[in-house]
Order: sequence, then C-alpha cells, then structure tokens
Amino acid sequence: MYANPAHISLNQMTNFYVELKPFSDFMDLTRPELYQCAPADWLVAITDVRGSTDAIRAGHYKWVNMAGATTIAALANVLGSTDFPFVFGGDGAAALVPGDKRAGIERVLNAARAHAEAAFGLKLVTGLIAHSELIEAGAPISVARFLLPGGPSIAFFSGEGLALAEQWVKSGRGLIAEQVPGDETHALKGLSCRWAPLESARGAMLSLLVRPRGQGESALTTLHRLLAEIERLVDLEAPEANPIKIRRLEAERIWTAARAEARLQGLRPFWLIVGKIAGEMLLVRALRQLGVKCAGLDIPGYIDSLPRHSDFRKFDGTLRMVIDCTPGMQAALRALLERERAAGAICFGLHASSSALMTCFLQRLENGGHVHFVDGNDGGYAMAAVELKAQIAGQCRQDIAHRSAGCSVGRG
Repeated sequence: MYANPAHISLNQMTNFYVELKPFSDFMDLTRPELYQCAPADWLVAITDVRGSTDAIRAGHYKWVNMAGATTIAALANVLGSTDFPFVFGGDGAAALVPGDKRAGIERVLNAARAHAEAAFGLKLVTGLIAHSELIEAGAPISVARFLLPGGPSIAFFSGEGLALAEQWVKSGRGLIAEQVPGDETHALKGLSCRWAPLESARGAMLSLLVRPRGQGESALTTLHRLLAEIERLVDLEAPEANPIKIRRLEAERIWTAARAEARLQGLRPFWLIVGKIAGEMLLVRALRQLGVKCAGLDIPGYIDSLPRHSDFRKFDGTLRMVIDCTPGMQAALRALLERERAAGAICFGLHASSSALMTCFLQRLENGGHVHFVDGNDGGYAMAAVELKAQIAGQCRQDIAHRSAGCSVGRG
C-alpha cells in the first residue's frame, strides 16, 4: 500500500524522491509497493499551452513542444538538478517540488511563461497546487523512480492527483499571478531542440495514451495485463521500438535551431547568441563525424547515450508512449485497445505520424546530466489526447445513463 503522508519523516520530506528505491524493468511500474506518497507540504506545478490543438494544426507543433518543456528546464535550473519528480506531456508538464522553494519556483515559471509568449506567441498557463489540498480532496499523488539505462531517472506517478491538479489549474485555481519578469536570463538554460525530426524506420511513430479505469491497485493490475500484451506485440525493449536511433539521427538546420533556441531563452544580444549556438552545433557535428573527444567533451559518447536517456515511455496515471511501429503492429495495437475499451477496462488515444520530435535538456554531458523528451510529430500526445478525452466523455455519459436507468427501475 502507499505510504501515509502523515508518517513521512523530515528527511523523507526533504529528499523523498532521491531516496526512493529505483527500478529498471518497465513492467514493474505496476508494482504498487514501489510508489510512495509525496510529502503533504510539497507543491504540484502544472503548465499547459492554451490553444495547443489549434497551434499544432497550424503547424507549430515544435514550438508547442519547446514551450511545454520550459517548465522542466526552469524548475531544474532553480532547484539545481533534475532529481525531482516531473513528467513531460507534449503541450505542458507537471512536477512535484518542495514547498519551501515556492518563491523561486513562481519566479522561474513566470519567466518561462514570458519567454514562451515572447518567442512563439504561445500562452503558457502556469499554476501551483498544494499537495495537501489534493490529499484532503482524496487524491494523493504517489511517486516511483524509474531508472533509465545509463544513470538518470524519471518519475512515474500513481493516483488521480495529477489529473485533478491539472483540472483545477485549467479552471483557474492556483494560477501564478503574472508579473513583470526580473533578470531571469538563464531560467531556461540547457533547453534546446537541435535535432531534426526522428524519421520512423518501421513505418509510423505511434503516440499512445492509455488511461486505465478504476483507481489504485485495480488500475495498476489492469495496466500490467495490458502491458504484457503490448510487449508481446511490439517488444518495447527492442532498439527498433525506440524512436531515437543513432544511425538515423540528423541535426536540425543550424540557423533554424539556433534562432528558435535564442528566441526562447531570451538571451541578448540576439544575433551573437544565435552565432554562439550555431558554432556549438557545428562543433558537435565535426566531433561526431571524427568520433573524437575535444577539451574533455565526449560528444560521440553523449550522442550514443541519447536513446537510453529518453522518456519515450512513462506513466503519470496515464500510460504514455511514443513507439516506432510497423503497419501490422499499429493495427494490432488498435485492435487490442479497442477490445479493452469495449470491455470497460480502459480509455485510450492514438496518433500516428511519420516522425517524432526530440526536445533536450542538458545540464552536463556526463553522469546522467541530460534527459530527452520525445513526442510524436504533428501533435503526438496532444492529438492522441483528443481521442482519449472523447472516449472519457463518452464513458461518463454512459455511466450517467446507467445510473439513471437504475434509479428509474428502483422508483418503478
């Protein structure tokens, strides 16, 4: 069972995430004993690109992804590391952060919002919800730590707390008041999108969202059974399933990437920063081609580690994956998910595209100091969420109809 937040020691409340026992077998995400309730005095940070579906349909999906990832970069920079629970959702992100850091967190999230709007004209909604409020509402958040091959970890979340926090923020609760940003020129340091779209080797990059019905251990049991079937169809551990394949990795057009990154980070003088980023990209390209280290920079080793440092599969109450699939795999996955939905076990959303996008956050090259956020191109998770939300709404209508029918029979 999940830990009672009232019984968490002061040491756990300070470092509960890094002290979690990590696991490395993806299937183990369904083991409830690996999850621990987050401290009651921590905060849930929620960001969401408002109007993201329209922006994506207008072709601005790369800018939506970069705006969504600003949350994680800003929080990592103010907290000093990525050793806190977060999840990237394509057009936004969620994170758990210490309550005693609130002032700095509000400052950098406000800066992230300002940068996203100035760079891309996107409205980034930002909010903070006290975990204690979610606990009182009966929706505590439990966290597990999934160890990626090569060292870094990403957080998995169980419970309805993140979904409720997102609902509250979107409705206006907990919004961070807009203010004139101060000198936050390095709030988004390390955030970039310097790689071209990742072309599918199998046929399609499939963005998949699965929300199990039920709660707690019941939801995890459903997910365990479903994951076993997905593994049988796709083999998630196979390198071919991972969207990032070193042999197919190509750099983005230098001036396109350099201008976008300089705009987002808001650094000045603008063209000098663009030139600096372009020079870095040229250096990486040269060192990669030569296969050598330079001034202590192991660029070939860094690039080889990219697939292992990616979040192409994760869980935040919703299973989220971007996987490279053959047409046969795609058809089989949809058939499986449709059967499970018809049985009332899940709701899901799928979106297929020919490529995926990779947004990077780099604090350092070594010791797991970088993580790479993967989303399907042409909208990926955001477009899959359209189908998922429609199914959830349809299921809610069915549930209401069934309850009404039961009441009618009782009154008769």
